[in-house]
Amino acid sequence: EWKNARDIPTSEGSFDLEDYTRYVLEFMRYMGDRTHIIAVCQPVPVALAATAILAQDANAPHPRTLTLISGPVDPDANPTEVTDFGNNVILDHLESGVIHSVGFSFPGAGRKVYPGAIQLASFMSMNVGAHADAFWDQIAAVASGAARDNDRHNTFYDEYLAVMDIPAEFFLSTVERIFKGREIARNCFSIDGKPVDITAIRDTAVMVVEGAKDDISAPGQCLAALGLLPNLPEAMKQSYLAPNAGHFGTFAGSAWRDDIRPAVLEFIDRYNAPAPKPGDIPEGRENDD
Repeated sequence: EWKNARDIPTSEGSFDLEDYTRYVLEFMRYMGDRTHIIAVCQPVPVALAATAILAQDANAPHPRTLTLISGPVDPDANPTEVTDFGNNVILDHLESGVIHSVGFSFPGAGRKVYPGAIQLASFMSMNVGAHADAFWDQIAAVASGAARDNDRHNTFYDEYLAVMDIPAEFFLSTVERIFKGREIARNCFSIDGKPVDITAIRDTAVMVVEGAKDDISAPGQCLAALGLLPNLPEAMKQSYLAPNAGHFGTFAGSAWRDDIRPAVLEFIDRYNAPAPKPGDIPEGRENDD
């Protein structure tokens, strides 16, 4: 569960992409080998790398399934405005343009962050017309008495507008290593200088979910994960393309509830039973000679 970076004192130290990967690993080791991992959007490359790190250790717990939803495994597989920005921006210019210090009214005073308000402005600018129409329609609904507190507009924007500051070093290292360097896509990611071999994943089933109308992590970017798994049996790889879902719709709203969630749960259920061990007697054969 993310915490707002503006509320974390600078005495707690920094938090970058490698810190995040180590944090995910800590959770995965704690939960053990009966775990089903679901990663949505930004943590998709991290979850894939963490699963590979565990796969490289025969004594570590290996998750039963890994579901990757709308994440930038290979940003160049199907470029969008977001990936073009990540590829073309100069990091020094990015840092001077969008990184700010937390104000003194918060516990994290002085911490360098990518403010939530700037994140939100960037994403809303990609679909200004659609957002403007949505708010004008809502204003009309309020004026006519047709609006309700829990109507579709408010439900959507209560989540969409819920952003928070993230550590500057995490944002900048993600842009540099996931987007510009494509370290996951090229299978050259490392933690503490130690290479992470994604091809080591052999016994964790992997499902990829994408939205056909996703203009942030477009179809193909997340699907690239399956191409990095030559040692995983084809039967343990699955992909699902939601025809009417945009980016947000792949993990919230009707497309998620009606189509994607059932498919993900069916995938998880398929691998939920423990794998049979050598010498196990098949069910119904106990009395056979």
